[in-house]
Amino acid sequence: MTASTLRRGSLARQRDEMRSFAAVILLVAVSLGAGLLLRSNVEGAVDRVDAGGIQAAVPAGWVVLPPAGDRLLTAYDPVDPDLRYGVSAVDAAPGTTLTPEDAAARRLRDRGQLLDGFAIVAEGPGALGGVSTYDVRYTFVDQPPGGASTPIDAIEHYFDDGALFPAERVLVVALEAPPEAIDSARPGFDRFARELADRSGAPVAFAPPEAVPSDARIASIGRPVAAPETPPAATADLVAGTVQIFMTATIGGQEQAFGWGSGTILSKDGLILTNAHVAMPSAPGLGVYEADPTPAVDPQDLVVAIVTSEDQPAVPTYRATVIAADGYLDAAVIRIDRDMDGRRITPASLDLPTVPVGSSDPLRVGDALTVVGFPGIGGNTVSLSSGRVSGFLGDDRIGPRAWVKTDAVVSSGNSGGLAANEAGELVGVPTRGPRDAGGYSLIRPIALLAGLIDAGRAGRRSVDSAYLVPSTGRERLSLDTWTDSLDACPATTRVTSFPAGARQIVAAMDHAGFASGEDFVSQWRLDGEIVYRSGRTLSQGIEQGGCIFDAVYHDRGLPNGTYVVEVYAGPRLKPLLTAQTTIGSTGGSGASLSGRIYDADSGRPIAGAVMFMLTPGTDPLAWHASPNQAQIAGYAQTDSTGIFTVLGLQAGTSYPALAVAEGYVAASGTIGPLGEGQNSLVSPVGLVKAAP
Repeated sequence: MTASTLRRGSLARQRDEMRSFAAVILLVAVSLGAGLLLRSNVEGAVDRVDAGGIQAAVPAGWVVLPPAGDRLLTAYDPVDPDLRYGVSAVDAAPGTTLTPEDAAARRLRDRGQLLDGFAIVAEGPGALGGVSTYDVRYTFVDQPPGGASTPIDAIEHYFDDGALFPAERVLVVALEAPPEAIDSARPGFDRFARELADRSGAPVAFAPPEAVPSDARIASIGRPVAAPETPPAATADLVAGTVQIFMTATIGGQEQAFGWGSGTILSKDGLILTNAHVAMPSAPGLGVYEADPTPAVDPQDLVVAIVTSEDQPAVPTYRATVIAADGYLDAAVIRIDRDMDGRRITPASLDLPTVPVGSSDPLRVGDALTVVGFPGIGGNTVSLSSGRVSGFLGDDRIGPRAWVKTDAVVSSGNSGGLAANEAGELVGVPTRGPRDAGGYSLIRPIALLAGLIDAGRAGRRSVDSAYLVPSTGRERLSLDTWTDSLDACPATTRVTSFPAGARQIVAAMDHAGFASGEDFVSQWRLDGEIVYRSGRTLSQGIEQGGCIFDAVYHDRGLPNGTYVVEVYAGPRLKPLLTAQTTIGSTGGSGASLSGRIYDADSGRPIAGAVMFMLTPGTDPLAWHASPNQAQIAGYAQTDSTGIFTVLGLQAGTSYPALAVAEGYVAASGTIGPLGEGQNSLVSPVGLVKAAP
């Protein structure tokens, strides 16, 4: 594989970048029928929208919100916002299956504790077209901040979505509407739900033979359980010592929040404990812990909002800076150091309410826990849920008490908040954990965070994790061959592609320079979409070099398409290898091109950039000034990680190339010749922002 470095456009062209980029996008959108650049089209009275990769019909003119938490889609009527459709996903633990009935029990247990007036009306087996479902109907009271309360009827259908990757999961299709509107809303919703079910795969036989009465298992789980009492004074102290932390960035010249979490005030002078994925997503080890090599983007600033009234949103008051973080523990300590205008604050001048740090070691199954934070469901004010210690979960690196399991409700937004014992002491931090937790919420014990807290109190900068083996800096990895068997290393069967129906594809790789125990994360893409991730530590003897395997498998057969494996290693998940193969016929012409486009100043990936491959002999910059659709050999947009893959290129050919993004100076060059039957790579392309 070969590639040349792209060069930046001349300064004389900078003033024309915005106009030219818009012309290019318009040309491609019109000429190619919006195949890759448009996500939906209007068909009469409905819009075609994407719900977790499945296209479905939503009434025209409805507002469609992007994915958030477990929600793949939320659509609502702007005239009557209480009328809503929703699509959610409930994942099974790796290597297991999940029945829709079990998914309903897990999900409704949480909703029963979060929603006011929650009550299940009916439940039992059902069907959407030819797909079996488990159906639940319940009611609750919707009371938005500052708005009037509204009784809501909800209908939910649970069914296996038939997806091959990344794991078995259950789709939840929901209708929410006031009682008087539920009947008139049903026809449109039924069409929406049937389309999703019909496109999800073959019918699944899971429904029980007879309907379950409304006072049976799911209803009993969904009914709120009496919570252990917490002394009122201790509860008020916990609420006052909990903060909301907004992750912000400057977008379009304005500071905007793109996410939030929770935190606990440890000291009167502004030391706060939270999660690394809230304060510093790039902390070494976080990608290892989550087996996710996606380049992390840290917030440009952290805004700390203080609770001034329990029935009002927290008030953004301060700004903070990360002092210490441990990515593998997903924990961070930050310190308030500025006001909202950016003026420096003397820590000693603060007098903030605090939560005393207790000990998690004495915790036993059945002990009471109180969780406080700012969950993404249940409103935008501080929320408290109560439960008990349900058990413990181990980790090979940490030991048997890596996690405290609890039945207290924890959802997105609670991350980094507090879990307190009956004495009102901080004993853990709610943290998103492994997927095999059996539906329990997970708390990181405070005992594991003592060193991090000590570093924060001492003002000692620390961003490495003691649980990870450092990189050697000498790691090397190269593809030896593709094969269909794990029986021998080096592989005895060597192939370049696989027939339709293949159940397993294996990348056999040569390696050198690794340390024993070093982390290794692989990521697989099917036709550009991430379909599987896995992580492991490398065993004894790895230092000697040799071969190593990575594979993807499904007993029902893998889908046809182009597969790309990416391999990363070390605490910071350094990219080491990208290789490509195919299953079945992809209709391509022998080669493709992958790469990454990023901001040359910040190093952050640029989403929505476009890489154009032009016909040989075309001058890229001249084409940029006057685009001609006939001279496009192929193109692709980057995803949220800055990655693109251009398919359908000719092997053995060199192509003029042009990388463009709105607000940036274009980069051009020549790439090739491209290799036969494998992915050709271009070095990461850094784009410079255009002059204002």
